[in-house]
Amino acid sequence: MRPLADGGDADFCLDALRALARIGTVSPGTREILSAVRVSDRRLSAYRDYRAFLQDEDARSAIDDILASP
Repeated sequence: MRPLADGGDADFCLDALRALARIGTVSPGTREILSAVRVSDRRLSAYRDYRAFLQDEDARSAIDDILASP
């Protein structure tokens, strides 16, 4: 997730977020990175069409779920 927080490509984003959600507990460092990604203005998607909006919404929802976990 660090490359994404640093402005990198988002093509792996949703798969990585789903894996983190399955793990259940994230480290403080990961939580910090996800918080930074969550407030980012950029679309969290590798797509550049209508799918970008849909994937961005899914990614942000997954981040919210992860950050809500203990």
